[in-house]
Amino acid sequence: MAIRKSLIFTIVFTVLCVSVSAALNLLGGPSTDGFAQPGAIVWVHLGAAFLGALCLARFLVGSPAAMAAPAPQSVMAVGVVPQLGAYRYRVSGKSAFFSATRSAQIVTVLFCLMAQFASVESPNTVIDPATNSIIHAKPHNGPLHRKILTT
Repeated sequence: MAIRKSLIFTIVFTVLCVSVSAALNLLGGPSTDGFAQPGAIVWVHLGAAFLGALCLARFLVGSPAAMAAPAPQSVMAVGVVPQLGAYRYRVSGKSAFFSATRSAQIVTVLFCLMAQFASVESPNTVIDPATNSIIHAKPHNGPLHRKILTT
């Protein structure tokens, strides 16, 4: 029964996140100066939303089991205090909560979240470096001339 609940949660959470991403991308969410995003960017956003939501849901579902898992064996270490001597202390093993799989899930969620904010600017948009403001440039149809920059 627990497996069925975790799979239902994973599917519902993933579908919900992909739906929100699709709605923002396809129904005119926050875009750059009204410029329509190419289809490839929309698919990247949807794929990143799917993968990120899937990894986050599996991370959340696996958290209670990872916290309850026994830690691997402990190690005895020797510490040295200057002018007093050496002492022995126990170093606990790595917790199952921070396993390589769970760390990879979190890193994947972060990369997928970063991909959600990738967008394409209009080819007619230029940023003025002096004022750091957007200039809507006119397309240039004539011949291009090189200018020599001097200091």
